Amino acid sequence: VVVGEVPVEHKLDLWDLFVTEGGTVYVAEQNQRKVLAFCPGCTTYTEVLQCPGALKPIALLVQGKSLYVSTEGHPPDPLSGFPAVPEGVYEFLLPPELQLE
Repeated sequence: VVVGEVPVEHKLDLWDLFVTEGGTVYVAEQNQRKVLAFCPGCTTYTEVLQCPGALKPIALLVQGKSLYVSTEGHPPDPLSGFPAVPEGVYEFLLPPELQLE
C-alpha cells in the first residue's frame, strides 16, 4: 500500500518518519531542510516546516500540538564561510489542521 509519493523531479532526500495514531506520516527531508506530512487518504505531501538557518531535520516526534525535531550539526567551514551549526532538539507548533487533540 502506497501512503505517500514524491515525484522524482522534486529530488527530495527523505530520512526519519513518525506516524501518528490518526495515520498522518511526518517525514524529515534533508536537501531542502523541511518536514513533510502525508495525511491519511492522500498520497501527496504537505510542507509542515522549513527548518530555520542551516538546520537539517534528522528525527521527528509529534505529541499533541508540538512537532519535535532533532537536527544535524556541523563544524564551521572556513572555505565556504559557513559558521558552525550545533546539533539540537527543537519544538515547533504544528499548524492547527495537523494538531492532535
